[in-house]
Amino acid sequence: MSRYLERDEYDEMHNSRERDCTHDRGSKERERQKRDKMDERYRDEKGSGDDRRDREKDYSDRQRDMTPCSHKDPPPDHRGGSQGQQRTPMLLGEALVNLLIGLGYIPALVFYFIKLQETYDKPICTEKEVLYKSKGHQGFACALNGADSTGGLFGVLGVNDFIFGMVLAICAFRAVCEMKRQRAMEDGNL
Repeated sequence: MSRYLERDEYDEMHNSRERDCTHDRGSKERERQKRDKMDERYRDEKGSGDDRRDREKDYSDRQRDMTPCSHKDPPPDHRGGSQGQQRTPMLLGEALVNLLIGLGYIPALVFYFIKLQETYDKPICTEKEVLYKSKGHQGFACALNGADSTGGLFGVLGVNDFIFGMVLAICAFRAVCEMKRQRAMEDGNL
């Protein structure tokens, strides 16, 4: 009997401390009501009973559902049946597209320089060059200039970028295959 009295005394002391707190009592009451409503909704969804143990269990289940995984917990399995299988062909498709674009830049660059040289070799270009020189302008010449060379360099960089993207896609494909193989081995060992 004395244990219960001590516990009641403790409860009274605890309640008096709460009254002394600087926090707004109305906000605590609103938080408690909000939490109770959330618990009721969760209980309704779960279809649990009304006794206190079930409510505490439901609340702890809800908290567990909402907390992120720690590093000790296994990561949640978000693999869909077909999602994991669709990513692999997409990586191969990306590698193929990067290869085709990278290789397509090479004939485009050749075509660019051939047409540019044909344009500079035409007689009208030489006539314009002579005309501009007679007026004192020195900026026009029928030869490759810095802008033409820069366009070619950007084309070469494009070839390198797309080929590098293809290599990265192939590396990613291998990494995904390795992870799938390890998961299959882990699933088989369980």
